[in-house]
Amino acid sequence: MAENPKTGMGRLKPEPHLVSPVALLWINAALENGAIKYGPYNWRDAAIPVNTYVSAMKRHLDEFATGVDRASDSQVPHLAHVAAGCIILLDAFHAGTVIDDRYAIEGFEDVMLQVQALKAQWVADAEARKAA
Repeated sequence: MAENPKTGMGRLKPEPHLVSPVALLWINAALENGAIKYGPYNWRDAAIPVNTYVSAMKRHLDEFATGVDRASDSQVPHLAHVAAGCIILLDAFHAGTVIDDRYAIEGFEDVMLQVQALKAQWVADAEARKAA
């Protein structure tokens, strides 16, 4: 049976059904909490420093990593606040309303690759010792 042409064309387009509706509800709650506090789309009204949001996301991620599931002020999951921060930064970059205060480190990706190669060697050495 031949595929419906609409199905074939649909595969070439974004597939928003892949985003969990549960996750979207919590992310939306985090964004609504911020909209009530600071105004909706405030990052489009005035430029925002990237590191302000990176720091906020790191604080939420650290709380989550240490066993705290929800933010004490909003009662929204920390992970939803992290995702909301990502959404805000993505939108601000698109809108051209970011102050890019990131500290670029020349050669960082090379160091990352060196560390990965070292780890691969450590794992191979450990496996060789186990096999011996």
